[in-house]
Amino acid sequence: LNYHGQQLKKAWESERGEHDLQRLSVENVDFAVFQERQKYLGFQDRGKRLKLHQFISKNANVLFDEVLNVRVPLP
Repeated sequence: LNYHGQQLKKAWESERGEHDLQRLSVENVDFAVFQERQKYLGFQDRGKRLKLHQFISKNANVLFDEVLNVRVPLP
């Protein structure tokens, strides 16, 4: 999310529901990386990025392992 910015977050929420990221304990997303690289992103590639964001959000179960997001309480 940090790399792809708000567009991926919107695609994720529309595909998987608004509370899916909270359920996965994804919080405090920092879009600074995206803001920095946004200067160099061409408008003509916007459609390709949109398709990539849709692919990521639709296939998140295959691409990302939920076990990696489980937070274990410290003793």
